[in-house]
Amino acid sequence: MVELFTKKQNKDYTTEVELDDVSYKYRLYWNSTFNRWYADFTDLDGNPLVTGVKLTIGEPFEKSAILKGKLFVISSTEDTSPPKLAELGDRVRLYYFPLEEIDDSLPIRKPDE
Repeated sequence: MVELFTKKQNKDYTTEVELDDVSYKYRLYWNSTFNRWYADFTDLDGNPLVTGVKLTIGEPFEKSAILKGKLFVISSTEDTSPPKLAELGDRVRLYYFPLEEIDDSLPIRKPDE
């Protein structure tokens, strides 16, 4: 499991991460119109790979087919509401799970919940 870096005090930032021996850039940004966090992933040259993904608690990034594992947004509490501006990096964090670590024990929301 890899926790992706989040900055609570910034509404828009880009940083790098290595997942499964591949380096990516990712951007986390707050959309004030919808009051939601979103994410974009690019290669190191800035070529888009996954864009406009809404951060939703307990659901894997469905658009993350570029990765071998899965990206999840996880709440540290029972609150499954979307992360507010100041909650990313605090109550809510972004994690990457390699394929071999994904099982039924992950704290994810089931599709019918």
